[in-house]
Amino acid sequence: MNLCFAFFLLLVCICYSDAIRVRRAPCDSTYGDWTEWSTCDKDCGFCGTQTRTRTCTAVSGCTEVTCTGDASESQACSTTDDICLAPSPSCCPHTYKKKADISEKRFYCGLE
Repeated sequence: MNLCFAFFLLLVCICYSDAIRVRRAPCDSTYGDWTEWSTCDKDCGFCGTQTRTRTCTAVSGCTEVTCTGDASESQACSTTDDICLAPSPSCCPHTYKKKADISEKRFYCGLE
């Protein structure tokens, strides 16, 4: 039979045998603030992406760094409304085709 006590981040178990075991209770780490968004990776069209990240940091007393949630995220971006003059790889899913709307100066994804 074990007799257990919880202290802050420690779970102490005292056994009636000669052994005494001390185990660290599981604890979550925390994410820091998000970085600024990266620059858009395209300078024309509307197929650019930008990302930002955050760092998972162990809480004082934790031995493992385990955060819940994503450490990075992406979003679509465009730095200008210029249409790309040279062909570029499509940002559309494989079942769609990149099309141009000349009057709106933009690319969009449409059915083939």
